[in-house]
Formats: sequence, C-alpha cells, structure tokens
Amino acid sequence: MSMTRINSRQKGKRGERLVCKALTEATGCDWRRTAQVRGKNDGAPDIECLDPKYAGLWCEVKDRAGWFIGCKAWAEAWATTQREAYAANKVPVMFWRAGRGVFVATTNIAVAGGSRLLCRPAQVLPFSTPDLKTALKLAA
Repeated sequence: MSMTRINSRQKGKRGERLVCKALTEATGCDWRRTAQVRGKNDGAPDIECLDPKYAGLWCEVKDRAGWFIGCKAWAEAWATTQREAYAANKVPVMFWRAGRGVFVATTNIAVAGGSRLLCRPAQVLPFSTPDLKTALKLAA
C-alpha cells in the first residue's frame, strides 16, 4: 500500500502564500512571508505587511488537517500566537484551515499598542475579502 505524505514545510509555505495573496488583494498592500526575507526566525511572525497601517498585527498561518476550534493542537497554536504577539506589543491574528477547507482568521478584538479594548477570546472571522477587510480595520 503506497501512501503519499505531504511535506509539512511545503504545505506551510503554500498556506502562507495563499494568505499573503488574499491579504494583498484585500488590502492593496504587499504582504510577504517573513521566512523569504529573514530566514527561519523565531522572533518574527509567519507573514507581514510593510505598510505601517498593518504594522501592529502579528500574523501566523496554520494549515493543518483535523483541526477544529478548541482541539488541543488549535488551542496550543492560538496560545503561542497570542504569547508571541503580546511580547512584541502586537495584535495576534491566526489564519488557519483544517485540511483543504477555507481559511479563517482568529483574533482578539483589540487595539494595537498594548491596550486591549473590547477584548474577546478567539473571535473567528470568515476568510473572505469583505470580512477580511472588516477584520483588518478592527485589528489595525
């Protein structure tokens, strides 16, 4: 029995590229994978935008099979995203999808710069262009 395994690094890169493309289309600003310009760096989010309007966001991308909100792996990834974002004084945003589903964005309704107003745990926002624009306006 032959089974094809997907290289997790390739899958991660592909997910990051898809999210960067969608964010670029939604915002009109260029988004990029940080690994392309900084190498594998634990002190950087997965993707970033050079436009100062979005400098307050810490964006991670997760493309995993079998995930759902509240499962242990999802909760650990969200906790790590929040911890890293708050350490950098940024708003956490985790773009994720389970398998080949649609990407969604999980974030806290917050204000960049340290004050977390209207902070709600793990709000999930659908990943479509109109909703993404709304989410980015709330987070930026």
